[in-house]
Amino acid sequence: MNFLKNRILFRCDAGKVNELGSGHLYRCITIAKYLKKRFKLQNKKIIFIIKVDDKFASAKKILDHYSFRVVKIKENINNYSLKEFEILSKFKSNLIIIDRLGKINKIFSKKLDKIFLKKIILDDSSKNRKFFDLSLNPLITNVKKFSFSNIGIKYFISPIFFFKPNKKIKTKKGVFLFFGGYDKNNLTNRILQFLSKYNDLVYYIPVSLKKNIKKSILKKNMIFFKSKYFYKYMHISKISIISGGMSLYDSIILKKNVICIPQYSHQTKNIKVNNLNKYLNYLYIRDTSFKNKFLKNFNLLYYKKNIVNNYKLSLSKRDIKNTLKKIERVYGETVN
Repeated sequence: MNFLKNRILFRCDAGKVNELGSGHLYRCITIAKYLKKRFKLQNKKIIFIIKVDDKFASAKKILDHYSFRVVKIKENINNYSLKEFEILSKFKSNLIIIDRLGKINKIFSKKLDKIFLKKIILDDSSKNRKFFDLSLNPLITNVKKFSFSNIGIKYFISPIFFFKPNKKIKTKKGVFLFFGGYDKNNLTNRILQFLSKYNDLVYYIPVSLKKNIKKSILKKNMIFFKSKYFYKYMHISKISIISGGMSLYDSIILKKNVICIPQYSHQTKNIKVNNLNKYLNYLYIRDTSFKNKFLKNFNLLYYKKNIVNNYKLSLSKRDIKNTLKKIERVYGETVN
C-alpha cells in the first residue's frame, strides 16, 4: 500500500476565457467524485490547483459546492512553465490529472515523473501525450494517433454520469438555454430576443447568467436554476439550445431535441467528426440568415409533434463508466 500524503492532484481551470468555460473543471470534478467513491478517499486527499483571479473567478465558485482541497494560483502563471512545475512539485501525489487544451512539452512531462507515480492528460493535442500513463481525447480529436490512443467521443466524461432522471416525467416542456461557462458571443440575450414574441414559453437558464441578461428581456416565465439542478431542467425541457461543448453530448444522452450553435472551431470539427452535421440542427453565428434559420428550426422542433432528432451517435452513461474505469485502473496501480 502506498502512503503518500496526497492521493490525487487535478490541474485545470474554468473562467470567461475563449475555449475554456467550465467543462474541463466539471469533468475533473466528475472524475474526483468517482475515484473518491471507488477508493473511499477523504476529500482532503484530493487537490484542485486552479487560477482564481479576475476572469478565472468562476472556478473557485464552482468548487465551493464541493469539499475538495483547493490551491489557488495566480492568473499570470503560464501553462507548462517552470513556475507552474514549482507549484505542482509541492504536492507530491499518487496521480496527477491535467485537463486543458494545449500542447504539453516533453521536458515538462518528464519532470512530472519525479513527483507523481502516475499521470493522466485530457484533450491535449501534443504528440507528448505518449509519455502519460493514460491520455484521453474525447473532444480534441485532430491529434496524432498512437497504438494506445483513446480518441473519440466514446471517451466522453460528464457529471451527467451521476444524474438519475425522474422516469415519472413523461410530458416535456420549456426551453433549456446554455452556451457554456463563457457565453463569448452573448447568445443567451440574442436567442431570448429572437423568441420574445412567443408568450407561451418557459425558459430554463443557469442562475449564474441572470445578471448578464438585459432587463428589457427578463420575463416572469424564466426559471433560473442552480448548477446542481442543471440536468434536472435539461431533462424536463422540450428543446435544448446550446453550444457545441459538453452540453451538446449531455443533450444527446438525454435524447433531447437540440439546436446547436457552436462558439469555437473545435466544436464545429467535433460535430463533423461524429457525423452529427447530417442529423443535428446546428447553425453558424456568422450566417447572414442566422435569425431566420434559427426560428425555422425552433418552430419545427418545438411546435410540431413527433419530431425527434435521430443523431446516429451511440453515446451513453455506459461509455462514461468505461472511461472512468480506465482512470480507476491507473490510480489503482498506485495503491495496490
